Amino acid sequence: MDLLDLPHLDVGPRDAMPVVLLHGFPLDHAMWAPQKEALQRAGFRVIAPDLRGQGKAPVGHGPATMQAQAADALRMLDRAGVRRFALAGFSMGGYVAFEVLRQAPGRVAGLALVDTRAEPDSPEARQGRYQTAARVRKEGPGPVVEGMLPRLLTSAADPALRAQVERTMRATPPEGMAQALEGMGERPDSRSTLAAIRVPTLIVVGEQDAITPTEAAKAMADAIPGAKLVVVPGAAHLTTLERPDAVSDAMVAWARSIKP
Repeated sequence: MDLLDLPHLDVGPRDAMPVVLLHGFPLDHAMWAPQKEALQRAGFRVIAPDLRGQGKAPVGHGPATMQAQAADALRMLDRAGVRRFALAGFSMGGYVAFEVLRQAPGRVAGLALVDTRAEPDSPEARQGRYQTAARVRKEGPGPVVEGMLPRLLTSAADPALRAQVERTMRATPPEGMAQALEGMGERPDSRSTLAAIRVPTLIVVGEQDAITPTEAAKAMADAIPGAKLVVVPGAAHLTTLERPDAVSDAMVAWARSIKP
């Protein structure tokens, strides 16, 4: 497995509990900007990387599996001197978070799963990812942007926000985008991981999320002992930017509940 150096934001007091924010596909760490500000104001250290092949992160070799992405993130934290941390993952970042839990369970002090799911792809969905990856390598980011953007935000979303998100998606390197698609297609079933989670867990989902629907969030909340579920009204998939205050408030309260 090739390990990559992840560019990352690292702000806040170095002696405070770190909160690690893993972004979704095909975005970058900036999708967490409102939550970063709120957590930093609340006194936490916030670390938010660009994951391999996205944002300003280098592109790896072969599929960007969840195992490889988790190993990248753990090496980043090792180099930052961070042993124990709270971990939040959005969508694909949630899939990576499950793998971090499997690789280093004793290091995760708290878990936030934002607009994500524990189930693997169906065979049909997996094949669709591989087909889209092949198109992206030939055509660039267009097929992903056209397929995903209408589902990331509600029809009522600010046009300026929609344009901002589209710019980020189109800036993703095509090979990085294709490798991430293949890696998500290969991700394992994380449902067996849920019952063993024993840290404060927050689950957030947009009320109108068609990508990782509320039913998937409720199933995770039912399976994780003591998990708190927050359904965000007026939001689709990209809750962190469409309804930032609701997500930030929930995440600050979650972070404050964690014992480092």
